[in-house]
Amino acid sequence: MKKAILIGALASSLLFAGQALAADYTVKSGDSLWSISKANNVTVSQLKTWNQLKSDVIYPGQILKINTSSSKTYIVAKGDTFYKIAQKFNMSMSQLQSLNPQVQNINSLYIGQVLNISGNSSNSSNWESKANSIIESGKKYLGAKYLYGASPDRTDVFDCSSYTQRVFKENGITLPRTSIEQSKVGTAISLSEVRKGDLIFFDTDYDGVINHVAIAMDNTSLLQCTTSSGVSTATLNSYWKPRAVKAVRVIK
Repeated sequence: MKKAILIGALASSLLFAGQALAADYTVKSGDSLWSISKANNVTVSQLKTWNQLKSDVIYPGQILKINTSSSKTYIVAKGDTFYKIAQKFNMSMSQLQSLNPQVQNINSLYIGQVLNISGNSSNSSNWESKANSIIESGKKYLGAKYLYGASPDRTDVFDCSSYTQRVFKENGITLPRTSIEQSKVGTAISLSEVRKGDLIFFDTDYDGVINHVAIAMDNTSLLQCTTSSGVSTATLNSYWKPRAVKAVRVIK
């Protein structure tokens, strides 16, 4: 026997800053919360919250409320991370961060925290928001070991370019696999113009071939994966600065 689910009134203040606009949806045979969420560009979690559902069980003829407010928010749940939430709503971490300038540390979300998932971005510089998000993404891998030719799908080990590829991918930016290929994307800039979020390329062997890439944290600090230290930070010191041969700007 199919279990009936009580559908209560929606408390609009839970998910929306202003008045929530809701549309009724009548469940059809073969429907699931997942299929309904995809068809209406919302999440299963939102459907369950709006309708006070305790499980994923629904039945034909059941009426579900689907909010259509243009200013949507999301309530952080157990196990959520900034990256997971961005992926859930098909946006980059930088986009999510630009919508939530009140979040000072994206690695310190708490259950019940309300995040904007649509609306106008903050008035802060868009490139800087993206750069901050990239650096935060990169820092979460500090301490990971170096492995030459590491698979781009691995996050326990990296080489220099699989690391930059992964960090940028988490922020909605696709980079090629190798440091040489990555040096050909974006806009070439002089080393004196480097700012956070830029990519800096090195010829550590002085043989005229790029063989290393790092992310600039500012114009003197690097976030990178090296053979000796794995994912770590460094400065453009007497070792790295003479070997820097090119910089490109991917974030604009």
